[in-house]
Amino acid sequence: MSSNEAPALAPETPVAPIPTATVKRPPGRPRKDGLPAGTRTAAAADKITPPPAATVKHSPAPIDVESLARQLQGLHLMAAEVTHEPAWILTPAEAKNLAVSLAEIARQYSVSVNPKVAAGLQLAGVAAAIYLPRMLAIRAKRETAQREAARSAPATSAPAG
Repeated sequence: MSSNEAPALAPETPVAPIPTATVKRPPGRPRKDGLPAGTRTAAAADKITPPPAATVKHSPAPIDVESLARQLQGLHLMAAEVTHEPAWILTPAEAKNLAVSLAEIARQYSVSVNPKVAAGLQLAGVAAAIYLPRMLAIRAKRETAQREAARSAPATSAPAG
C-alpha cells in the first residue's frame, strides 16, 4: 500500500453517518390553507387559483362619441379661457370629428378603460368645465380690484427733512 492510498475498509466495518446541520428558515407569513410549509396535499395540487384582479381585462365598452365630442369642446373652451386665445375653441363639427377619430383609435388598439376609472375621469372633466371658468372669473375680478385700488391710492411722498 502506498502512502497516498486510503486504507480499505472491511465490508463488515460500520460507517457512522456524517452529521449535517439543518438550516431553518426564518418565520414568515403562514400559508393561507393552514398547512405547514413544505407540505402539499392532492387537493392543494389540484386547486386552481383565479388570476389576480389586476390582470382581469374589461371588455371594451362602446364609446359615446357625442359625449366625448362635448367633453373635447369643453376642454378646448377652457384652454381658450386660460390662455386668452380664442383660437383653441372648437366648433361642434371639429369636436365631433376629433371624437370619432379618437374612438376609432381606441377601437383599433383595443383600448379598454376600467369603467370606474372612466367615470372618475368624466367627473373630473365635468367639474373642471363647471368650476374652472368661475375660478378664472373670480381671479380676474380680484386682479382688477387690486389694480383699481392701487391706482386710487394716494401716492405717498417722502417726508421733507
